[in-house]
Amino acid sequence: MVAFRSLTIAMGFGVLFALKSTAFAEDVCVPATDGEIAAILSALEADLLDAQTARFKDVCSRMSKNDKGAPVRVWCGMINAKNAYGAYVGYKPFMRIGGDATPFIRPSDNGSLDRTDAIELVLSFETMHCVACEGREPDTCLREAVDRQKASILLK
Repeated sequence: MVAFRSLTIAMGFGVLFALKSTAFAEDVCVPATDGEIAAILSALEADLLDAQTARFKDVCSRMSKNDKGAPVRVWCGMINAKNAYGAYVGYKPFMRIGGDATPFIRPSDNGSLDRTDAIELVLSFETMHCVACEGREPDTCLREAVDRQKASILLK
């Protein structure tokens, strides 16, 4: 598992409904610049075991709105980082809401959390990612995330 601060994801529920899908003129995800990716990596330095080896793909930004209706830029993409054994764990979705915020990385259920807490963190992230990165409605995003979790539990 990629090491990251649990607090970053735990804050998710508070941020989730702060985001609202919006029809901005820039309703598509615009590819991130090298400088933006470098800033995201810099913000993740403390969260990753070996940040300099992190790989990014499909990183882009779009506009959303915060809970007060003010525009906020959101960066979305995929990150692959090394675990404690030095192996890449596979690409995981991430997002960064606003230029000064710590990016969120989709949590893994590696057994370090209570099962209920792990499910809540995954649901929170998947819903936030859907709203912020895809510009979809929170209710729809949450319903789809819950359905995916139900299917995942049934397959285990």
